[in-house]
Amino acid sequence: MKLVTFILVLLLVACEKRGIDFLGYRFYHSHILLRKSIAIRLKSKIKKLSEKAFLNFKDICSIASYKGWLMHANCYSFTQKYFTQLNGKAIG
Repeated sequence: MKLVTFILVLLLVACEKRGIDFLGYRFYHSHILLRKSIAIRLKSKIKKLSEKAFLNFKDICSIASYKGWLMHANCYSFTQKYFTQLNGKAIG
């Protein structure tokens, strides 16, 4: 029984440092972050969209989807930094 308790304590300590990766987020005790691979994909998508002159319906739906995903994580500064590049884009 002591061995099982010891293993559980080790797992809890490891989860505090690395967090738990689930459904595109990293859950910690104090905050929730977006998974790193998703953040990198989002950055490249925004870079491509910021170079376009007009945004079509598919692009707008993609942006809305990512914003919904970011809404449930602690990513305020990430959102402000990258989504300001898309302000003022014409919708075609």
